[in-house]
Amino acid sequence: MATDHQDFAAWAARIRPHFSMAEQDTAEAAAYWLATSIGSKVKELRPDTSMGVVIAWLKAAPRSFADPDWVELLMAIESEVSSEATDDFAESLEARTFGEYVAHLVSQKRLNKSLERTRG
Repeated sequence: MATDHQDFAAWAARIRPHFSMAEQDTAEAAAYWLATSIGSKVKELRPDTSMGVVIAWLKAAPRSFADPDWVELLMAIESEVSSEATDDFAESLEARTFGEYVAHLVSQKRLNKSLERTRG
């Protein structure tokens, strides 16, 4: 049986209860993108999971998930949630946890594009 979007979405949704309301959407979006590369392994993801472990999962992911380079995948997550990890944070990413990654993305969220246009 092939893995599809619904599987990824169901696995990613399992992360929501582990985060505050303000972080749930970002955590789920990040988990979804990770699921597209690491498959059901994402069900093991928790806020205290080391990003070093997450990166190891990505590096070991089967090619059947068409997984991009892990840095590109993290950039895709940032784009999806309209955020960007700071250089300082990115330099220590492997020593951080998934929960810290999500909290950082939430704290770095960019303004909604429509707000940027009205202020610009």
